[in-house]
Amino acid sequence: MVTGREDLTHDIDEVLDAYERAREPKLLEILPYDERGLSVEPGLGQAMGIAAEWFRRHLVEAEPFVPSPPAREVRAKGLRPEFSPQQV
Repeated sequence: MVTGREDLTHDIDEVLDAYERAREPKLLEILPYDERGLSVEPGLGQAMGIAAEWFRRHLVEAEPFVPSPPAREVRAKGLRPEFSPQQV
């Protein structure tokens, strides 16, 4: 999350609460601008640079996503007991 220290539109307590509820990975940057200062230079470039670096690190360089096996494979291998055939 990138916000401005002087942002009157987004109350800092609401920003901090939203950040606290967010899951990892997460990053909070508070820049010395109001809400308009993040829409023009130099604030816009700083905010976009922070966001781009975060996405590069956590998406581009992240380990590839490995999907779960299909349900039939899970059942056949007994990987999850709740999917095993009921024993009578």
